[in-house]
Amino acid sequence: MQSAGRACRTEFIEILIDDMIQIGIERPLALYETAMKILAAQKCYTEALSVCSRLEADGLVPSPTTLSCLINFAAESGDSERAINLFERLAAIETPSIRAYMTVFKMYYKVPDWTKSVSLLRNMQQRNAPIDSLVLNNVLATGVAAGKLDEACELLKEFARMRLVDTVSYNTVMKGYAQLRELNKAIKLIDDMCESDVEAVKPNTITFNTAIDAAIRSAYVEDAWKVLGRMRDAGLAPDKFTCTTLIKGLQMGATATQLTLILDLLRNVDTDSDPTLCSFLFRNVLDAAARVNDPVLSKRAVAQMKEQQVMLAPEEYRKFLHILMRDEATKPITKGCGSSMRLSAQFSSLDAARAAKVC
Repeated sequence: MQSAGRACRTEFIEILIDDMIQIGIERPLALYETAMKILAAQKCYTEALSVCSRLEADGLVPSPTTLSCLINFAAESGDSERAINLFERLAAIETPSIRAYMTVFKMYYKVPDWTKSVSLLRNMQQRNAPIDSLVLNNVLATGVAAGKLDEACELLKEFARMRLVDTVSYNTVMKGYAQLRELNKAIKLIDDMCESDVEAVKPNTITFNTAIDAAIRSAYVEDAWKVLGRMRDAGLAPDKFTCTTLIKGLQMGATATQLTLILDLLRNVDTDSDPTLCSFLFRNVLDAAARVNDPVLSKRAVAQMKEQQVMLAPEEYRKFLHILMRDEATKPITKGCGSSMRLSAQFSSLDAARAAKVC
């Protein structure tokens, strides 16, 4: 069996067991456990479960350690019913390991089954099994996926009093409120985090980005900018996700000041890591700048694109040049006129850079 495992010929393991049965060679528990370990090492979880069935057919009883492993095998094989059955058998013998509990929690998340997830958490409490924020966060994620936001928030508060929460706990519930456009409840969670004396609870970039997303989804664009202010006051630097979310709100209107701030934020975006995203961000800023009719802002955006080597599709260049030329034609001719021509030259420079990059 060990040689079959080393040679990655795991199909021989069941053949060997069949031969032993036919010849009448004794098959102790250790033999079956070794076979399952070899199969698991090759990620042959279904075959390992088949060996377990043979083990039980011989009248043998798997040890608690083996049962704990089998729970994971069943989960990996997608056999949730058998995994839960094995878990219940293990729980009848002793308190399951954290790994066994987490395997079942993850299965409840996939369904998602909030009631059973909470029931399992209460079972851990009754058995005095060690509970940490990772366990709690799995249950909270199940509540969010099942649409049980208020119940999940109450559970969060309960465990916050026991100091068993962390930043991810709050972010998980906040994500649910953002999806449901519950801005006020998302902001309340930030307030609770700021007031918490738990060391592991501190708002991070994801926290504020999620709250900004909640504001944009709720069409409260001004509130999104207020959350950005709180984010910067907390000493956190906005990232590309902050920019992406704020730019989604540009369709609902933006001021030249806000667009200038977005351009400042875009300087921190790595254009090489995600050029498609950067093109999308600058395209939307240019579009918004054209709508507020601010040639200076448009000029700065184009110059920054050149500086950060951001490229647009040729049709996008033509679109914005058309807008700029149209706006220029509506103005009286003055000595300082000609901003659209300068922008045209900058766009041409960008086109040349694009051609060079392609070559």
